[in-house]
Amino acid sequence: MKNILPAILIVSACTLCGQVKDKVFSYIPLKENLESASGVKLKTAFYRKSVARTPDFKEAAAGQPRFWKGEVFLEPGGNTMERGTINLLSAKEDPFDKNGAKVQKAEGFTPAAFSFDGKVTLKPVKFNMTKKFLGRDFIFSFYAKGSGVLKFTSEATLVNGNKKAYPAQNIQLTKDWNRYFVQVKGAPKFGPEDLASFTAVLEGKDVAVDAAMLETPCSYFGVCSPTSYVANGAIREADYLRFNGLTPELGLEGAFSFNFTPTSTGNWQTLLSVGKGGWERDNELELNYYTDRWSGFLKISVFRKTKSQFKRVNLKLGQKYHILINYDKESYTIYLDGKKLMTEKIAGVPFKTDSVFLGSRSIQAHSAGLYSNFTIFKKSLTEAEIAELSKAPELK
Repeated sequence: MKNILPAILIVSACTLCGQVKDKVFSYIPLKENLESASGVKLKTAFYRKSVARTPDFKEAAAGQPRFWKGEVFLEPGGNTMERGTINLLSAKEDPFDKNGAKVQKAEGFTPAAFSFDGKVTLKPVKFNMTKKFLGRDFIFSFYAKGSGVLKFTSEATLVNGNKKAYPAQNIQLTKDWNRYFVQVKGAPKFGPEDLASFTAVLEGKDVAVDAAMLETPCSYFGVCSPTSYVANGAIREADYLRFNGLTPELGLEGAFSFNFTPTSTGNWQTLLSVGKGGWERDNELELNYYTDRWSGFLKISVFRKTKSQFKRVNLKLGQKYHILINYDKESYTIYLDGKKLMTEKIAGVPFKTDSVFLGSRSIQAHSAGLYSNFTIFKKSLTEAEIAELSKAPELK
């Protein structure tokens, strides 16, 4: 009798697993490539117009996806000052004034790595902001290691000539490279209190520094923590990933699920979009993640005509989450790690298009993070199936 209950549980779990697989339309692991592993083979469209690096500094050519920690890595970007991402540090000359320190080359991530005793100063970097510059918050970041304490101070010069100092940081260094950053906040609206230039001072003994970056903000993203490194004076374009080939039946009932690990905080991240990817007023299903100073909101929009719901969540950087959207002709529901967050009644068909976007849309709203185990289901899932899937999202 003691062995009967475990046996029943094992059989039930296997049966549940089978039921989930029976509902799969397409399973795309996003582990080593962007192709479907089972179900319908969707047409994949990926492009990025620039070279890009992973956080461990491995380089991917233009048009090639980045994989990091065994998952696909997607980030915002663009080639204009309104949409980021550009490293404003000079590519033609050393951006640091090193006259106040004893300096030598160091082994690091880039050829610019150096170690020093004393004080080095970031030469003032001009912002040249205009009224059309929607993003107002910049990020200055750098990697450092050593055996002592690094004193880091920074300030901005405003358009009106006033100085704006940022809190000093006394950083206890370690023997390993770590990344440090300061958020350079501009005025909410363009005016005399806005930013004109930025500088910083690094002071210490036995300090190694590398991969400094003054990162422009994306107006649709509002970067609040550093994204992956871009070389001085260079641009990183956005990662754009779309799958085509959804059938009309999927507009009536189904589910989308995926693992997502946020890697940078931003004000508006589009995690999933089913539609043409623009500003369509109907036939679109969309899941966004917004942040504020305390935590964030998951928001889903259907048709852009229903009253969008917000659910407060707290997605921590570097932590993996399982997200699922379940829908039919009457309602849609969001689940986070197998638990229901919110549901809303709708009238009509959620969408009619054949395209689904991960991490970006054609109007350049983006997310920053790792994606894996993207699954499209041709039937909506039960509560039990969703809970089981969140624990084992890899469908062999």
